Amino acid sequence: SKVVKENVQKNDPRYKVLMGCLERLYLKDKNPNSLAFLTKASAAANTGNSMRLDESYANIEKVSKFTGIKINEETLTHFMGFYNKIGRHSTAMGFWNEIVKAGIIPSTAAWNHLLDTARNLGPKEKRLSNVEGIFEQIPAKNDDTYVRMILIYSNFKAYDKLEALMDETKLASPAIAQVYAQSLISRGETEKAQKIFEGLKSKNMALNLGSYNTLLKTHIRHKDIKAAKKVLKEMKASGVNPD
Repeated sequence: SKVVKENVQKNDPRYKVLMGCLERLYLKDKNPNSLAFLTKASAAANTGNSMRLDESYANIEKVSKFTGIKINEETLTHFMGFYNKIGRHSTAMGFWNEIVKAGIIPSTAAWNHLLDTARNLGPKEKRLSNVEGIFEQIPAKNDDTYVRMILIYSNFKAYDKLEALMDETKLASPAIAQVYAQSLISRGETEKAQKIFEGLKSKNMALNLGSYNTLLKTHIRHKDIKAAKKVLKEMKASGVNPD
């Protein structure tokens, strides 16, 4: 490619032919659903690089068209998440539409990303009811489904609905229990949240970064530096690196 660009002018008829051959050589052994493409797209989403993310999907489409290998549900679902992460929710919805249009049965992961998409699209007064409608349709709800609904209800301050969602079976999941406890602390129910955290620790279940940060904020808000230092020490001992 470099040799062609250095030795053949762009207006030379040979330039387009040679570059076309090189592109086909590059594309012929590629798979549009490969981990390599997803890794690059994930890095772009994590850094908020919208242009690079667009380029990643354009390359996937190009490979799919050239090789005849269809873009699968897993790849489309990942891109829903990537675009939700950078705040381009309309684009994320486009990937959901692609899944449906292709006649693919959406995975639970795709449904979960749709919850995040719907909470950010449409008239504000209808967003929560739209999310709840989607939630009811999810055929196989998992821990991540409930985690997202806790975050959504907390965001909309629909605490009565959040409490109606919770029960002892859900609190048996460390992921759900921790997000619920974080929500309790955010609305001032510190004692109830502390009991949940203590219950997890008594079962030798390590807290996650979000839970440790929530505890730190709470102790610092109450000017209890001694307790905050204890949490920080425990955090490091459990192998969770402070951000």
